[in-house]
Amino acid sequence: MAVDLGLPGLGFFLTLTAAGAVAARRAIVGAPSQRARALAAGAACGLLAYYIYGLTDAIGLGEKPGLLFWVLLGIVAAGARLHVR
Repeated sequence: MAVDLGLPGLGFFLTLTAAGAVAARRAIVGAPSQRARALAAGAACGLLAYYIYGLTDAIGLGEKPGLLFWVLLGIVAAGARLHVR
């Protein structure tokens, strides 16, 4: 990320990653149903797989496969909004 977007872009990406991890935890722990919990866990595992794959190959956030990153992050964020208190 630092090569493509510079240090400010890397800082934003790390912030986005940390916020996604917090949202994933909140979505999984506070899911209102088993189905919502499974969807959030699947999306979180998909994001983890994206990051692990990114260790060996670079996929930019604006490229076509980068759309998967944004979709999974959106699913996790939507699941976090369903959090039961």
